[in-house]
Amino acid sequence: MNVEFIDTNVLIYALDSDSGVRHGKSVDLIERLTLAGNGTLSTQVLTEFYSVGTRKLGLRSEDAE
Repeated sequence: MNVEFIDTNVLIYALDSDSGVRHGKSVDLIERLTLAGNGTLSTQVLTEFYSVGTRKLGLRSEDAE
């Protein structure tokens, strides 16, 4: 089975509805990979997401977790 790693930026753009076309493409990509069952995340991506989400997007730590 081939898997595709999801980058931190894809997760951030998927949350940021102000990111225009990137938002829609990110949401579509995550949905496609989820439905196909071949999307994956690394520990590093999750750590980066938490950091960027809480610092730049203003997410509460509970929501970022």
